[in-house]
Amino acid sequence: MSRWKEEAKSLQIIDKGSPAATIMIHLNADNQTRNAAAKLAEYVEKSTGAVLPILTDDPATVTNFRFNKEVQIYIGAEGLSAASGQMNILEGMDGDGFVIYQEGTRITIAGPTPWGTEFGVNEFLERYVGVRWLMPGEDWEDVPQLMDLAVSENEYVRQEPAFFSREFDDHTSNSPIREAWTRNNRMHGRVEFKHNLFNLFPPALYKDTHPEYYPPGADLSDIHGWQPCFTAPGIVEEAIHNINTYFDANPEATSYSLGMNDGRNFCEANPEHPSYPNKVNSNGYTDISDIYFDWVNQVSKGVFAKHPDKFLGTLAYLNLYDPPTNVTLDPRVIVYVTDERLSWGDQNLKEAGHALTDRWLQAAPGIAFYEYLFGTPYLVPRPYFNFMAENYKYAKDAGVTVQYSEMVPNYGEGPKPWLAARLQWDPEQDFDALLAEWYERAVGIAAAADLAAYYELWGHFWEKRMFKTEWFADWSQSSPRANYMNFLDDSYLEAVTFTDVAQSRSLLESVVEKAVTPKQKKRAEDLLRAFEYYEACVLSYPREVAIAQPANDPAALELVHFVVEKMRLAEKRQELVEEFVDHPVLQHIYSPYYGYGKTLGGYGRIWTGMTSTEMDVIVAWLRQEDAGEEVHKLLKNLAENDRVITIQRSTRLLLGLAGVGTKQLLFNPSFEVGGASSEIADSWNYWMPDGNLMQRTNAESKTGDHSLMARGIRLGGFYQNISVQPGNHGMYGAYYSPVGSDGDGTIRVQLDLYDEQNNYIDVIKPYLGAKRVKNTAGSWSNIQWVGEIPRGVGKVSVYIVLENFDDDQEVYLDDVQFYCLDM
Repeated sequence: MSRWKEEAKSLQIIDKGSPAATIMIHLNADNQTRNAAAKLAEYVEKSTGAVLPILTDDPATVTNFRFNKEVQIYIGAEGLSAASGQMNILEGMDGDGFVIYQEGTRITIAGPTPWGTEFGVNEFLERYVGVRWLMPGEDWEDVPQLMDLAVSENEYVRQEPAFFSREFDDHTSNSPIREAWTRNNRMHGRVEFKHNLFNLFPPALYKDTHPEYYPPGADLSDIHGWQPCFTAPGIVEEAIHNINTYFDANPEATSYSLGMNDGRNFCEANPEHPSYPNKVNSNGYTDISDIYFDWVNQVSKGVFAKHPDKFLGTLAYLNLYDPPTNVTLDPRVIVYVTDERLSWGDQNLKEAGHALTDRWLQAAPGIAFYEYLFGTPYLVPRPYFNFMAENYKYAKDAGVTVQYSEMVPNYGEGPKPWLAARLQWDPEQDFDALLAEWYERAVGIAAAADLAAYYELWGHFWEKRMFKTEWFADWSQSSPRANYMNFLDDSYLEAVTFTDVAQSRSLLESVVEKAVTPKQKKRAEDLLRAFEYYEACVLSYPREVAIAQPANDPAALELVHFVVEKMRLAEKRQELVEEFVDHPVLQHIYSPYYGYGKTLGGYGRIWTGMTSTEMDVIVAWLRQEDAGEEVHKLLKNLAENDRVITIQRSTRLLLGLAGVGTKQLLFNPSFEVGGASSEIADSWNYWMPDGNLMQRTNAESKTGDHSLMARGIRLGGFYQNISVQPGNHGMYGAYYSPVGSDGDGTIRVQLDLYDEQNNYIDVIKPYLGAKRVKNTAGSWSNIQWVGEIPRGVGKVSVYIVLENFDDDQEVYLDDVQFYCLDM
């Protein structure tokens, strides 16, 4: 049977489930091209069950198949005929671009580089087989089941990416599954630009011979605790030498990073430095751009003189956020302008962002957009599809050449990463049509509308409601302002309603019910499981609201049961993170329980689920209730028998605060005993590296007659050193700020851990108690902590830490207590 179907005018690849073509590669094809050919065969087989043979084309032998009547799919530029000028179609094309070209019975898939050829194979599989890689892992590959596969006569496809480098940083470089997904969706980072100056000027090599390269007094063991001194004599020449040496030793490398270290210790930011710029940039940091980019410009000239085919990448970040006014950089210097472009939903920030982009394009024709597409630091889905589509198209039209997304996804955000990959390749696509396709391919036609409604609900939150939150105002109006929104502050959850959560669950349960095929069901179940983490975060979040003192036993018991249920949901957060740890889709890379280490917490706060107000109300009830009555009995049972250790610890702390069963370890907890000066509280040490005033006072108190007043503390606090035994412990501290208090001052717990010989071991600095004191102005509130003091610890410094207070902002502290909770 002829492989040429005259009536359809097409080349038949698979005919009624049987192979009707061969895959060809050149004898000397590189490994990436061979792997692309293998991918083509693999997915055709997954779709049709037919195995296309992969044959080697050797022009020097009779095995050359150029004029064979069998349909050939040739992978690589060797399939294009130089004699007929076909090779010319690749000239001038970007390295990631490709053609799918038909001549007679041959279909050639080729790019100027193996990357282009690989992406051409991806396009062939998507266009003709219908494959979609929706999310990482086999469950999220959508491969239509076909009996026939054909390519129309005279087919010609030619594509190049809108941005020559497109990269996701999901912090999973050790995940082959996620890496494969990004490649299948044509992501290819081609420029090195990340924090790297600690490698260019390693202290081990230069600290003794060239101390002038480093800020005076800098801790050089902290790779991000310093920046090189860009005005130091000879530092330009040394950088040129080191980079040229690197390229000489690594000729295959296409770029080198001049990215600043991840910190702000610039020599020239010191007002005593002779090159001190004496100005701030758009984000409120000392503006070092003229100094730094002049250095970059000089270095680039020396590097490009020897290696003209290379790129240098760098960051516009923190002190380097604004463009220089004194140089125009070579287009081969790619400057990654960091910004939270979700914020462009605010018209003023959008106008400022566009103006900054225009200024950067004047100073650096090769600019890149670095975006914070974060997923997992946030505790609910963060889709903002409309803004993403608008911003990618704006970038292309403006002349931006590169895209980089610090994404860190939890793929509970559904189509967000896939859509970003699609639009970074071609932002002119109809993103609504892309989303509709993703929903339908993921869970089926019947379930697609409900899944779309789920993401539209969360899209409305981030594109509309979020901009009205205090959380956004705190970030957008701060000076200096970080380049990304404050994902360590979870107070945006206060704007999420229980109705949002209930509607979300209803929609996703409907998606599971309406999905038809086993794969569609599995995907829907994955998304519902991912939502359970978001749901637990919202429902357990400690929202501080006024609570009336219970009027009777049933009301008191109802309050305790309500709090305990929130505590179970708070525990569920950690259980889910642990469950998801190796899952290619559900895994949280930046979670509250990882990131900075388990002791410290992580990228987000950890909470018990009990608010300060709930704690005080329950303790007040316990103090007036007899020990044998209902709330006491319930809490004692939970303290002894509950399966959740946090509930055991928290209920023991409640009982301890009410004077039942546990041992309080701090001396003078209510500051009633004064030292030699009435302003000093016995047993307490004041720590005030950057602050105004801290003293014992009788102006305000929660219990007794005295408290500790602190004013204008930018960094400081007070502490007491105590001996402890390893095991369960809890802490409580009350605080009060006067009516009308303003400012960004925060209060939190910190525990420095030592062994019996006073050797430092570790710190517990949980992100559960950093609270803004102005939020409870006019009433007493508290901070609390329960946890474990690990083995090997014999002594603890128990701190209350105050930060970021204005000069006249005050806080009063009382009843600071630390309990051993082991019964």
